[in-house]
Amino acid sequence: MLQWTVHLEGGPRRVNHAAVAVGHKVYSFGGYCSGEDYETLRQIDVHVFNAVSLRWMKLPPVRTSGRDQAWEVPYMRYGHTAVVVDDTIYIWGGRNDTEGACNVLYAFDVSHHRWFRPKVSGMVPGARDGHSACVQGKNMYIFGGYEQLADCFSNDIHKLDTSTMTWSLVNARVSIVCHFMEAIAPIHGKDIPMNRSGVCKNVISSSDKMRAGLLCTQKTVKPFH
Repeated sequence: MLQWTVHLEGGPRRVNHAAVAVGHKVYSFGGYCSGEDYETLRQIDVHVFNAVSLRWMKLPPVRTSGRDQAWEVPYMRYGHTAVVVDDTIYIWGGRNDTEGACNVLYAFDVSHHRWFRPKVSGMVPGARDGHSACVQGKNMYIFGGYEQLADCFSNDIHKLDTSTMTWSLVNARVSIVCHFMEAIAPIHGKDIPMNRSGVCKNVISSSDKMRAGLLCTQKTVKPFH
């Protein structure tokens, strides 16, 4: 039986980007594309996919009038993560070929397309890339990745309470025996399954029950609150 299929064009050709869904739109941040310049510092690019019109668009760069405003906009990177809490998308981690890895938290206001840097406190995780991130309630959890300063893969789980902007190290009840990069960290209820390999390090969902496919050798941790 003959049928029409949708063929989409115009989207970003990237790997190691970060994407998150807000309503009927998917926001994609940065990533790596062969042939592009990652040694020059420039603003991270933002592509938006409209799931209703099935169209991609690229947001214009944010105008900055001084060093202080430019400081609030993340530079182009790959290996970072993105999560959404209410109408704010939080970008954390990743690296650039000039600056290396980053541990600064950036926030993107979806309603006004505005960047800002929240003031955080607590035990801020070391700069890394290739980690995973997910959200439960108002808390963002990050896991794994490659820590630049320690020069090793991480098994740590860190939590950011977005209501107080406080970082803390999570004591997991089950130790994870191997180090891994670009792991999947979905949420199911109040447990966080950590997987040794997977196909995506970001979970596109804003609910407390997040799922991802093609999981391998799973362990579940119960974070202390």
